[in-house]
Amino acid sequence: MSRRRKALSGPEHHRQAARQFEADFAAEPEEVLHLFEAAHHWRLAGEHDRALAVLDRVRESALEEDDVLSADVETVAVLVDAGRGAEAGERLERLRTSRPEPAGCVEVAELLEEVGDLPAARRWFDQALAALPEEELAAHRAGVGAWETAYLLRGRRRVRHALGLPPDVLDLAVDLPEG
Repeated sequence: MSRRRKALSGPEHHRQAARQFEADFAAEPEEVLHLFEAAHHWRLAGEHDRALAVLDRVRESALEEDDVLSADVETVAVLVDAGRGAEAGERLERLRTSRPEPAGCVEVAELLEEVGDLPAARRWFDQALAALPEEELAAHRAGVGAWETAYLLRGRRRVRHALGLPPDVLDLAVDLPEG
């Protein structure tokens, strides 16, 4: 009878992956994505404090503001998973008052949609829309807008629909053929 090696699965698999991504970051410290992956795997392993510590390292190592914002959003996700809703809410409030760019608002909105807080997701999609320069919205209406604008509007429409809200002018514009 041959012995079979049992494949790693579940939390141990994620712990091993997290350690590997941290080692990858040590070898390539300019690749902050390795830390995001490590934090994600610590989160999946249920090691929330380790995930939060790694996300702190992202904020310390990040060369781009987008990475800091993404670390803050992922921190909220970890706090929610850990049952630390009050801390997650405080972090979201700090994010909201920092007036992030539209892309950052969309990132938060999608997280909130994922955890089932549709009213808050709608508010964040609306904040993204309010932060969007008018010329980008006009370009979208003319059929030459950036894909990010269409992505924002589709997400906003999806959440509004899930909330049972009737389509507004922007929701309808997303469905209309270009040109």
